[in-house]
Amino acid sequence: MSHIHTIEYISRFRQPFRWATPAPRASDRGSARPLAALLIVATLIGGCAALRPLSVQTAQTGETVVRVVRSISPADLADRVYGDPELGPALATLARVAPDASIPPGTVLVLPPREELEGRLRVERATEEHFERGLAAADEGRFREAADLFRRALDSAPHRLDVRYNLGLALMRAGDLPEATPHLEAVAAARPMDAESRYALGSLLRKRRAYERALAEFQAVLDLEPRHPAAQFALARTVQDLGRDREARRQWKRFLRRYPDDPLVPSAQRHLDRVEERIREGTGG
Repeated sequence: MSHIHTIEYISRFRQPFRWATPAPRASDRGSARPLAALLIVATLIGGCAALRPLSVQTAQTGETVVRVVRSISPADLADRVYGDPELGPALATLARVAPDASIPPGTVLVLPPREELEGRLRVERATEEHFERGLAAADEGRFREAADLFRRALDSAPHRLDVRYNLGLALMRAGDLPEATPHLEAVAAARPMDAESRYALGSLLRKRRAYERALAEFQAVLDLEPRHPAAQFALARTVQDLGRDREARRQWKRFLRRYPDDPLVPSAQRHLDRVEERIREGTGG
């Protein structure tokens, strides 16, 4: 997966994460409107000896109550309940699972009438269209247009971290740093163990001259992925920004030692030369 290699040539727009939709938190489930859309009501403990994958009942209000007996994909569930596997992506979105994931046994779902689910599917498809158009605009360097398209996608799918992530990057590239910040902060908070989301936030913070916070993000990236050349370069540059020349010298030497074939070696060497010159002159920190 390609990424913005360093903060020095951040014009290389990063490709999207094809993340699975994150699992809902208890607070998300508690705030959902009951019986108005697909709702995870409960996950039951224990199995069932029945061979059929589903237990289905129809409520008087038009919803369908389904208990999953054996693991089933969203497409298969849509086929069995609605007779149309094409509705699977809408079920997956509402259930907050990936379209190719399996719904585990013991899960109880309340499914909306077909017309409501079809409406949700139309929204999902419009969201995906805006997202793909945003990626295409970003690839061509039209970052403000890309940000507008990502915003439209996020309006209808606020749970999608890949949309929020790319919106943050597009805003950063467009120079809208304050607006980009909460988006990239939200993604990093939701994915604290994902090195790339932490790296993107660090890059933004450095551009905003929040050097200490940026430094913490780059260090977090290296803790997660010790051999991450972009983060090592960014960390050395940020330490230098802070005027810590002796520490910067150590970090630049570490970058050059670990990544001798990296395209940024000439740039790193120039930074190291400047730092060493300041140290020799007694002006370095």
